[in-house]
Amino acid sequence: MRARVGDLPLDQFGRGPFRGNLEWAADLIPLYLVYQPQRVYGASFNPVVLKWNFTAGRRVVPFVAAEGGVLFTTMEVPPGDTSRVNFTPTLAGGVYIFPRERRAIALSVHVTHISSANLGNKNPGINSSVQFRVGYFWFK
Repeated sequence: MRARVGDLPLDQFGRGPFRGNLEWAADLIPLYLVYQPQRVYGASFNPVVLKWNFTAGRRVVPFVAAEGGVLFTTMEVPPGDTSRVNFTPTLAGGVYIFPRERRAIALSVHVTHISSANLGNKNPGINSSVQFRVGYFWFK
């Protein structure tokens, strides 16, 4: 479950297949599950979501994104004298499919690195967090 707010600070830019717009957004993720030897619950906030929407098409709009946020968990992630606070830089790619105007189904893949940036005594990080997401968006 995720709540997102955002804005398109720039109009269409460029030509041909690379034409698009820059989108800024922020995400609030009230439930974030991490599976390690024990299931760990957390919440995350991504104040920086920068997305380039390739808008040359009308019904199908691919996008790429860079995200940055923080993850707060009930136990150390990864386990072993690390930290319950981690940072979550993410690269993503996906596509919006518009079944009708101002409504879209989003399919995306997100690759996230989870790291405490040495907030704990150890900082092994998690390099292979891959998420597949499906979402539905209402645009103004």
